[in-house]
Amino acid sequence: MENLIKQLTQWHENEEYEKIIEKIKSLPEQNLGYELLSHLGRAYNNIEKYDTALEIFESIKAEGENDPLWHFRVGYAYFYKEQYSKALPYFVKSAELGDDRAPMFRRMCKREIGREELKKQKMQKDYVSIVEHENSIAVCFYIEKEKPFKIGQQMEKLNPNAYMNGYNWKALLDTYLSKYHTDVYTDMNTDPEAGMYVAYYTLNEENIQKAKKLFKIIVYLVENEEKLYQILQEEADNIEWD
Repeated sequence: MENLIKQLTQWHENEEYEKIIEKIKSLPEQNLGYELLSHLGRAYNNIEKYDTALEIFESIKAEGENDPLWHFRVGYAYFYKEQYSKALPYFVKSAELGDDRAPMFRRMCKREIGREELKKQKMQKDYVSIVEHENSIAVCFYIEKEKPFKIGQQMEKLNPNAYMNGYNWKALLDTYLSKYHTDVYTDMNTDPEAGMYVAYYTLNEENIQKAKKLFKIIVYLVENEEKLYQILQEEADNIEWD
C-alpha cells in the first residue's frame, strides 16, 4: 500500500492523472478505502470531471468530516463548476482545519459571490454604473447625461464656482463623502474627466460593498436634487473647486 501511494503521488506531481484513475479503478472494489478514493476524486478534479469527483467525495463524506483535504477538494470541485456559494463553506471548514490554501479560495469565492450579486441587482442607471475590471471595481458617473447635466446647470446658477465638470463633481463628492460617508470614502480613488466622474477601489469583497453603496448614494442625490442644492449651499466654502 505504501508503495502504491508513493506511485500515485508521483503521478500526481507529474500531472499524469489518467494513470492514477486507471490504476485505482483496476483494483478490487473491496480494497478501495478512504485514502485511495481521495486520490481518485482528486484525479477526477484535475481532469475537470467535477461531478464524478463529487460523487466519490460524497461516498467518503463521513470519514472526511475532519479532514481539511476532503473539504478542500469538495470546495475545489464546486468552485470550478462556478457554484461559488456551494464551494464557500467547504473552504471555510478546510481553513478552520488547517489547510493553508483554503483561505485564498475562500476569498475568491466571496469575490465571485459579490460579482453575482451585482449582476442580479442590476446596479445600473443611464447616468451611473458599476464597472468591474480584473483588479478593481469602479463607479462611473456620466455627468453629461440629461438628468445630472441639468442639475449641474442649476448648481452653476446657484454658485458660479460650481461649474459641474468631472473635477468639480469630485470636489463636491469628496467633501460630502468624507463628512457623511467615511466608510465609502476610505481607500477610494478617483479619476475625473471633463464629462465623467469615476471612483474606484481595489477589487475585494469589502470594496464591492463600498462600490454598491456609492452607487446608491449617487442615485439618491441625483433623484433628490434638492439635497445636492442643500449640500452646495452648506459646503460651498469647504469645497476645493476646480
